[in-house]
Amino acid sequence: MSETMAEYSALMVMKNRYGQELMGRFLRKELRDYLSGRSGEKKKENPLLDIEFQSYAYYNKGSLAMYSVMDLLGENKMNEFLKTFVTKYKFKERPYPSTHDYYQTMLPFLGPGQQTLVDDQLLRITLYKNKIESAKGKKLPNGEFEVRIKVNLEKVYVDSLGGNEKQAPITEGIYVALLNEEMPKVKGDMLRLEKMNLTKNQEIIWTSGKKPKYAGLDPLHFLTDIHIEDNTKVIDWE
Repeated sequence: MSETMAEYSALMVMKNRYGQELMGRFLRKELRDYLSGRSGEKKKENPLLDIEFQSYAYYNKGSLAMYSVMDLLGENKMNEFLKTFVTKYKFKERPYPSTHDYYQTMLPFLGPGQQTLVDDQLLRITLYKNKIESAKGKKLPNGEFEVRIKVNLEKVYVDSLGGNEKQAPITEGIYVALLNEEMPKVKGDMLRLEKMNLTKNQEIIWTSGKKPKYAGLDPLHFLTDIHIEDNTKVIDWE
């Protein structure tokens, strides 16, 4: 867990320096490294609370998981939780605090409905197969631009050997975006970013004062999506 929190701290430094909308490029690398690591796993992948010597889990997946939990709780509450954990266990001798102590300390900070997402990150191996089916746009008579985005969502739990997929309901909010760049490089490349509660198959209709080039689903890469290439689509304009 110490390696996970070190990676999380580095991500928070970058968030404070570059801003939330530019974090996708950093989180995308963490996600790619995690997926690459698990694809080469020769034994088994354990959930984060029970990981062994799998660097792709405690570095890459761990930092993604903690960043997602921070987004869920809010940065102030996340910091309050971390302060509580450190205060409780600092200078403690054997037995040293475990990942399960970390989890138990976090539970009182969770609001209604938040524990499922935290458990997805820490207690289970959760994968997503979300994609944008289509993105179409047209200019409206008032000069604004209408974009229709059709999404398809899938979330599964897998066992430690990577098989036995079990379908899981998507109850967490998922970010949707309108973009000027597929991977935002500067502030302003992300024209709109909103966390939404989506159904498995849904069409989102948005209007924008500026003409976007791309539609994005989970553009910041909070979710462990195994096919991130289909999470962004060029908008087809009439």
